Amino acid sequence: GLVSHPLALSVDDLYANYEIVDGIGVPLWDLIQDAQPLTNADNPIDDLSLYLVFTSRDGNQVVIGWIDIAPGFGNLPVLVAGDALGFRVSFNAHALTVDNVIDISLRDVPPA
Repeated sequence: GLVSHPLALSVDDLYANYEIVDGIGVPLWDLIQDAQPLTNADNPIDDLSLYLVFTSRDGNQVVIGWIDIAPGFGNLPVLVAGDALGFRVSFNAHALTVDNVIDISLRDVPPA
């Protein structure tokens, strides 16, 4: 994706290197910031065209806009957790959960 430091984390890495929130998981925003998204600093709203794609082991995908999770905008609480089966991403206190996530990719809307 559009990051300068792609992260390749195991479940053990996730729990050893990040703070767990509410005993559930790690805020996705923390992971995104560590991956250092590539945005155009000359355009203050450049990051608002970004979106994240969550791909599960079975090939299903869920998409969420950057604006939905960015502090100061949607600030949707998204937590990443893991167990022996893989990663789980929970949106908005479990209103939506994606299991067996194998990839989270940051992308940009193609130019019109």
